[in-house]
Amino acid sequence: MTRRRVVIVTAAAAVVVVLAVAPGFTGQYGLLVAFEIAQLAALSQAWSLMAGYGGVVSLAVSAFVGVGSYATAKMSVAAGLGLLPSILAGGLFAVVFALAVSVPMFRFRGLYFTIGSLVLAEALGIFMSNYNGLGGNQGITLTDTAPSAETVYLLSLALAVAVTLTVAWLVRTRLGLGLRAIRDDEDVAERVGVRTFRTKLTAFVIAAFVMGIVGGIQAQRTGHIEPAGSFALSWTIETVNAAIIGGVGTIVGPLVGSAISVGLSERLASYPEVHLIILGALLIIIIRLAPSGLWGAGCQLARAGQRRFVRARAQAAASAAPAAAPRAAASAPPAAAPRGAQVAALAAAPVSRPAPGPPGRRAEARSVLLRAAGIGKIYGGVRWPAAACWSSPTSPRPTSACCASSAWNSPARWRFARGSCSSTRSARAWSSPSSGNSSS
Repeated sequence: MTRRRVVIVTAAAAVVVVLAVAPGFTGQYGLLVAFEIAQLAALSQAWSLMAGYGGVVSLAVSAFVGVGSYATAKMSVAAGLGLLPSILAGGLFAVVFALAVSVPMFRFRGLYFTIGSLVLAEALGIFMSNYNGLGGNQGITLTDTAPSAETVYLLSLALAVAVTLTVAWLVRTRLGLGLRAIRDDEDVAERVGVRTFRTKLTAFVIAAFVMGIVGGIQAQRTGHIEPAGSFALSWTIETVNAAIIGGVGTIVGPLVGSAISVGLSERLASYPEVHLIILGALLIIIIRLAPSGLWGAGCQLARAGQRRFVRARAQAAASAAPAAAPRAAASAPPAAAPRGAQVAALAAAPVSRPAPGPPGRRAEARSVLLRAAGIGKIYGGVRWPAAACWSSPTSPRPTSACCASSAWNSPARWRFARGSCSSTRSARAWSSPSSGNSSS
């Protein structure tokens, strides 16, 4: 584990510990605000898994929250389940509902899927308002004692932490690679071996389970549910806003966006019109100028500043050293220094102009204008090796060391093989476990 990762893990653990002991140092209002932030963080993190990593923009958040709320209330009243079992039952019922609607819903793509999910949520809310078997417009009242504010907050905090850790782990697995491939181009991902339906269904089910758990916690907290509140469109709007503000497709972004969204709504609770104007302007600015959200923009600025610092330090070292030192450092093997230092040294090395003379001697006296080291390509998280994999520039047969490297045998579901790594066909022959050999 690198030093940077150790620092990140330590800081995250410290933040979780501070948030866990916060109920002993704050009042009821502080607990309510903290509960709303944790609840919204769990929802936006689950939504970001689908929309940010998989490109599946769903507006059915209120549908899964409502299903979880009604399932929790019904299991608590009819079956007499306790606090945790009834909440888990709400998540499981949301999963069953997601499985039931996944087949017709995934026949749509892009904007059609987004509109279909919104219609699904609204239609389900109208149905629950007119179905008397679950109380109709009157809803359901829970008969058990409502949990304390501290208990509800700790449950929401535990859910938010669990969802964040789960998403951080999933995006580094085969599922994360498949989701990113689907986001880039679903048709191409399917051709190279990604099981698109199964991948989208997995992310859809995970997000539905989290949203159902949130609905169950909300039902236990209020003690009464009704269609107007459980299936309200505000669940979807707040979730999407928090993810966009913080940064869709990031781990920390939804957490930052949730804190900003809840804090802004609490500060401007007495001025709802001003709150809507400021929130709308903020969303427009972020979508237009910072599509990766506030957290993503901050990370980009930090990386740019780090590159400038490294480049300035390399240039200062090059100017202080003799004139021959930069050329010696640039001609050294790539393994002698980290890649960032090599790039900075190459960028800082002076380039000499060819001396005037006859055409034949001019070519000999011409110095190197460009040096490149460690060049490769990345296709959806799979690193493709550079030209060093080939025994000659025109040879269709890769070297044995390249065939045995991890770049050729990726841990992803689809494994690329080229040239004689799998057969004796030409360099244009490709093979994958699901599609066999096909020419591309």
